[in-house]
Amino acid sequence: MVKKFLLIMVFLGMVSVVLGQSANQPPFQATVIAQCSANITENLCVESAPIIWNVQISNLDDSPINISGMFIMDTANILLAGDQVEGIIPPEQTADAQLKGIVPPPTRGSTLYYQFCALVDGKISCDQSPRSLVVMPLTEVECVQNATCGQSAACSNFKCIPKQSFPFFPVMNFVFGLVIILLLLRLSNIKHK
Repeated sequence: MVKKFLLIMVFLGMVSVVLGQSANQPPFQATVIAQCSANITENLCVESAPIIWNVQISNLDDSPINISGMFIMDTANILLAGDQVEGIIPPEQTADAQLKGIVPPPTRGSTLYYQFCALVDGKISCDQSPRSLVVMPLTEVECVQNATCGQSAACSNFKCIPKQSFPFFPVMNFVFGLVIILLLLRLSNIKHK
């Protein structure tokens, strides 16, 4: 059922782009926050990792809107996540949803450009301008956890960084050596007197 819905959404999305339906101002405003399982910062995800798109949709229309589907598409109209939802959002009210998927490769460089779309009253409405998400491409990922790097390195920003000895150990060794030399000199002065 969900697969059939997703295929219909892709078809409708392509038809609406061809017909120019998505160029109209949507009757909603959507806030989309990506939540990745391998986060460095709030807005950085790793390619192929699980992702949850947390969506809050607000009705900007004077009348209720009937939503029967929500989905995230990249700028090439490839479906990234979607779900069949049935609901009516009254004027000036909001509704929340979660769309689950896998982080796709970045569209350009290390940035994924995407848009939120919804099937509202039988028509597809999409964001007016693309949104962006920083995605770490798999080609740049050396590690995700310290265990991947071995005992002599640590994972930092998806790179294995060699662990360095604590900087004051060489200084301590030098001071300890001086103390021993001074003690030996002092002892040798005491014996010769």
